[in-house]
Amino acid sequence: MTIQTIINNALKRLKAEGKLLTPDFYAEAFCKEAVRAKMNVEDCNHVEKFKNMLSKDFQKDLKNYRIKTMSEFVRFLISKLNRTNPTQCSDTLEAQTHFCKRVLQVITVLHNKEASELAQNSIDLLENAPTPQQLDAFRQRWVNFITTYDDTFLQKLKALGEVESSNLRKTVENLHTLSAGETSVSSEVDLQKVSRLLVASFVPSIASSVNETIAEISEKIRKNPLILDNDDIERDKNSYFASYIS
Repeated sequence: MTIQTIINNALKRLKAEGKLLTPDFYAEAFCKEAVRAKMNVEDCNHVEKFKNMLSKDFQKDLKNYRIKTMSEFVRFLISKLNRTNPTQCSDTLEAQTHFCKRVLQVITVLHNKEASELAQNSIDLLENAPTPQQLDAFRQRWVNFITTYDDTFLQKLKALGEVESSNLRKTVENLHTLSAGETSVSSEVDLQKVSRLLVASFVPSIASSVNETIAEISEKIRKNPLILDNDDIERDKNSYFASYIS
């Protein structure tokens, strides 16, 4: 079947249905005859093509109507637009933008250099009326960040305490760091070596009372090498050496 045949059949249909030869009536009759002839005419597929461009919600709503022509499709869209509240849409968009900015500001202070820089760049973008393409590009940058982020460096702290990757503050609080007055294990081992050398270097004095002092100091040092840093033992050592020299 040729296009001319479809045109003739469309005109006959209009006459049989008692419809005037208007552009809308003719287009409807022509497309019906084209479907009947199983001929694919691009002009008759506009509704299907534009329908696929709508959002999922609109497409779902459109299924409740038997829309066949472009005029019916346009009336459907006009009805939807008339029920749309532009003020509400504008307010919602503005609120969402402010919300995103606040979230990004929080990220900038979370002690992660890469995330902070990306968050600040995102804030700058939102403040300069970004295009959908720019927003999508930054969305992909965030996807790339979360995909490649590696926090295994925190495991290096396991030697100092329990690591909780979801709670950095608690991880820091759990670290077994040295407070004022504490010494490390290695320092204690060094003091043990020093204490043995020091006790071995003590020379008995002619005065028996001094020998008792030496014995007392030596015993204290053997039991607890850490007291070498103690002010009292320092005075005892100075007293001993003063007596020995005299």
